Amino acid sequence: MTKLSNVVPFPGADKNKTYLLLISPESIPHLCIIHNGLYYSLTYKECENAKDFNQYLQFLLRAKRKMLFVEIDRIAENPWNVFKKYEKLAGSGLTCLQPVKETILENSKAEFVFELIQELQNAERITQVYHMNMEPDFKDQNSFNLREYTKDSIFTYIQALNEKHTKKQ
Repeated sequence: MTKLSNVVPFPGADKNKTYLLLISPESIPHLCIIHNGLYYSLTYKECENAKDFNQYLQFLLRAKRKMLFVEIDRIAENPWNVFKKYEKLAGSGLTCLQPVKETILENSKAEFVFELIQELQNAERITQVYHMNMEPDFKDQNSFNLREYTKDSIFTYIQALNEKHTKKQ
């Protein structure tokens, strides 16, 4: 099990830093990169490339989403160059992890975020870990264990999101 230690409240995004954002880390998290005040995300319906993070953060806060921000010391590739290669997740056989790991860790073998975090920890690339809306998850401690899950559960979740989106249209 991958454990994140010394997790502290998020003070706000520093435009000079890079973060791996885990949205809903208590379940199957969605992953984003925040770099230079912009966010990059591959979702079931689109690729969000270099969008304003503050607007997205306001949406996440209104939705009361739990978030972990893993500050990393450097990136392997410009996120714009990586994310522009992707269109969306639905029907692609991909997960949101693919462009994230291409951006932040060259030669990553991770198939899940809990493996990517372990690779980042082993390479001593994590500067700090922050949280938002997770106070109940940190009762008398400042560490968080990432949940492990299977590829099937990821693809089932993506398919359910896609079906929900299709019904709304």
